[in-house]
Parts: sequence; structure tokens; C-alpha cells
Amino acid sequence: MSILAKVIPLALLIAFGYVLRRLSFFEEISFKRIQSFLLRVTIPCMLFTAFAGMRFERGGLLVSAGMLGFMFLLLLAGTLLQRALRLPHDSARFFFASFGFGTVAFPVFNELFGAQSVAPMALLGVGHEFFVYAIFIPLLQFYYAGKGGGPRAVAKAFCSPATVMMALGLIVCVSGSQPAIAANAFGFGLLDAIAKLGSLTLPLALILSGYRIRLGERRYLGLSIRYAALRLVVGILLGILFERLFFSRVLGMTPLLGHAFYILILQHGPLFLLAFIGQYRQIDEEIVFSNAFVLNMAAGIALFFLYTLAFVAL
Repeated sequence: MSILAKVIPLALLIAFGYVLRRLSFFEEISFKRIQSFLLRVTIPCMLFTAFAGMRFERGGLLVSAGMLGFMFLLLLAGTLLQRALRLPHDSARFFFASFGFGTVAFPVFNELFGAQSVAPMALLGVGHEFFVYAIFIPLLQFYYAGKGGGPRAVAKAFCSPATVMMALGLIVCVSGSQPAIAANAFGFGLLDAIAKLGSLTLPLALILSGYRIRLGERRYLGLSIRYAALRLVVGILLGILFERLFFSRVLGMTPLLGHAFYILILQHGPLFLLAFIGQYRQIDEEIVFSNAFVLNMAAGIALFFLYTLAFVAL
């Protein structure tokens, strides 16, 4: 099957979500509940299934460590750019870190390359998710709410359904216990039910992505475009540099790892940041970054389609 045949359904699901937005199909509370179902149920189930059936490759830990280092590099770049360019919102320093790993990158990669090929994206995800829950969220709590980022805050962040299920999947993978679990009817049924729930992630994530496409207050649009463009340009340029200097030279970049890395860094920015801005900052700052998030997401999806059509051969 050609890559175009796999990409077209993804684009149609996003378009369908946008049509639902134009029709005001969901009430705001319904949209938030579906989003919560995605984040708390389907994504964790998808991650468990993928990690449990994954095969570790040589150098896997270095891939995860490399992704963790790249996340620190993005956080540093955001801080330096916010100061150097005198960006009007200090929240911009955090806008460059974190990607839509569970919401878009992982399910899309799984759809394109198949469950047997998800190891590179999963290993990148280990480094990414460790950064998000051990570093990024405690840092945001400290910066915006003045709460300490000690062991208790880190432990609380790590108790999210996604990280718990990902950890359980890794335990099943490392212990090689999946065949034993599936040997009886109950165990097989449990694994199959988790897999079926996880299979809902991609269509739901893409429909919700399309549903988010709205620009709201247009008076802030110029600043939102600036933030979204900066994030994409900086992320892609630093990504190319990091891939050449670390992944290619140190690990010997495989085509599949390269596709996983670039598909990941093209995705939207940190959802957690929007939550903190909404709670602790003025409404105008929330509008600016909400619009920047949507613009970044739309541009990232468009670039993903171009990337897959240009570089991915199935």
C-alpha cells in the first residue's frame, strides 16, 4: 500500500473534526470529557499494548537518553530566545519543550509502520515522557504556583494513567510475560480489551485535532503566529543538528528511527503549559498561547503529511 493511501484517511479524520467544529456538534463540556477519555483511557491502553509487545534493540537506552537530552536542549533554547528576542510573555520559554507524543506522534507512527515497528518511537517516548513528568511538570508547578518540585511532586506527576500503563507495558516486555498472560482465556481477553481500547486513540486524536482548529480572538493572531513559527523553526533546526551530531554519529541512525524522531518533533506543543497559563495568568496570555498551540498543531500536521509523502517509502 502506498504512503498516500495511508495518509489520506488521517487527513480526512482531521477534516471531519473541523466540520464537527463548524457544526458546533459538541458542547464544550462534552469535548472536554472526550478529551479526558482520550488522555486517561485510550492513550494509556495504546501505550501498554505497544510497550508490552515491543522488542528492545541494541542501543535502546541511548535512544531514550538522547531524547531526554534533546528535551533539555529545547528548554534551554526557549529560555535563551525569550530573553534574546524580548518576547512579551515569559511563558514563551516553556513553549518549545514537549511534543504530542501520545496524542498524535505514537498512534500515527503505529498506523504508518505497524505495531511490529514501533520500538524506535517507543524508545524516544521513554525519554520524552520521563522529561515531561519528572522535570517539566514539576518545573511548571514551581514557576507558576510556587509549589516545590521535590520527590512528592515528581511522584504525583508520574502517577498519570499514561505513565503507569507505559511502565506496566515495559515490565511485561522486559519480563517476557506476555505469552504467559495470554495463555488463559481471562488473560487473553484482558490484553485484547486493552488493545481494542487503544485502537480508538488515533481516530479520536485526529478528530479532536480537527475540532480544535479555531483562532478565537484575532487581535492576538500576530503574536500567536510568531510563537508558533518560532517553535517550529527552532524545533526543526535543533532537531536536524541533534540528529546529525548524536543519533547519526553516536548511534548510527536507522531510517525507522529517523522517521520516528522527525514525526515526533513536528507535533504540537505542551498541553500542560496551557493549563498552567489558564489558571495563573491573564486571559489575553491564555488566548495568545491557545491560538499558538492550534496554529502549531495545524502547521505540524501539514508538515507531517509533506514529510511522509517526501521521505517515507512503505
